[in-house]
Amino acid sequence: MSAFWILVHKEFHGRASRRGYWIFTIVGLAILIGLTFLPGLLSSINDKSKSTVLIADPKGILAQEMIAQAASDPSTYHFVLKQSKLDSAGLTKAALAEKVKAEHSHLLITINGDTPRSASVTVQEVGSVDPSLVSSVETLAQKEITAARIASLPTSTQTTLTAPIHTHVIQLQAGAKSNSQLWESRAVVYYMLILLFATITIYGSWVAQGVVQEKSNRVIEMMLVTTKPWQILFGKIVGIGFVGILQYVIWIAGAGVAFSLRSHLAASAFTDVPIATLALMPVFFVIGYILYATLYGIAGSLVTRVEEQQMALTPVVLLMLVLFYVSLFGVLPAPDSTFSIVASFVPIITPMAMFTRTALSVQGVSAWQIMLSICLTLALNGVLVWYGASVYKRFALRNSGKSSWKLLFQRTKESDGTKAY
Repeated sequence: MSAFWILVHKEFHGRASRRGYWIFTIVGLAILIGLTFLPGLLSSINDKSKSTVLIADPKGILAQEMIAQAASDPSTYHFVLKQSKLDSAGLTKAALAEKVKAEHSHLLITINGDTPRSASVTVQEVGSVDPSLVSSVETLAQKEITAARIASLPTSTQTTLTAPIHTHVIQLQAGAKSNSQLWESRAVVYYMLILLFATITIYGSWVAQGVVQEKSNRVIEMMLVTTKPWQILFGKIVGIGFVGILQYVIWIAGAGVAFSLRSHLAASAFTDVPIATLALMPVFFVIGYILYATLYGIAGSLVTRVEEQQMALTPVVLLMLVLFYVSLFGVLPAPDSTFSIVASFVPIITPMAMFTRTALSVQGVSAWQIMLSICLTLALNGVLVWYGASVYKRFALRNSGKSSWKLLFQRTKESDGTKAY
């Protein structure tokens, strides 16, 4: 086994065998499973805490129809209609408010008129009521009044008014994505951007932390005797990357089981996402991880004391934030804009920008553009690993002095009696 793979195994085994790693993995899995069932739980809680709306219909025009419609479509109408015999005639506002509150409600709607043709609606609030609730009640009342008025017309007229209007959407460009594909692809892009950012934040810091620890306990002195600097740095990045992959496999498997238990979710999750989008996601994720984790490794090489690690990582963290927000708010809303196209060929942001374009571009992205962006990013990865190895070798034995990115632009010199290379 080569020295590189020995280092990969060392990093993987060292991280994966820690109790804290498995505690974090189990807690993360529990959170994912909990989030899978959370919408149903919240919906159940909301069903039990729905607002009660009183409906007074002295002539019996529409109350029963409205109550039945609201009960049959709880996902649209988030309230419970309750018929009331309250009559506001002859009552002061204060007296009517007390009677409404006595029936455990804050909203009363009254159907006025003798027939649906002459019907009108009065909405009376007790205190501040959610505007969306009032709007939903008004929509229901208007819908039922309109339906009742249409029902009073001759059959031929009813047929004409209620006949569906068919709309045919024809896509003229070959290979263009449908609306459902774009919506689901947008969700995949969100997941990928957030997952990549979270992965770099967690595992990138592990790379830097590993470099700092090796420098602090002088293990690096023995490693440099038998191993090349690029093998040490890249082996650390790959080994920790495998640790992250193991964790994600466990989380994805657990979440998949949870989704399968909710059959309606499993049947509708990402069924319309193009295969090319799903295939490119791990490609851009991996090259993005290597790119940004190498920057964390370079930052860790500059640190002389563990206490200074966070300060050295700050520029990389800020860079990641900028790239993340540019992708989220610059490329994602307009993947076919000139800015997005140019950004997708800038290697430092390509893993985020080009994947967003390939997933959401209405015009489509040519295969040569995808291959060119991947090659440019791989070239930058190679340069960074080479440069990171030289930085690693130069500052590996440096264990005193201040940690600063300015050191990269200074010539090698002796410090505290130890050469910094």
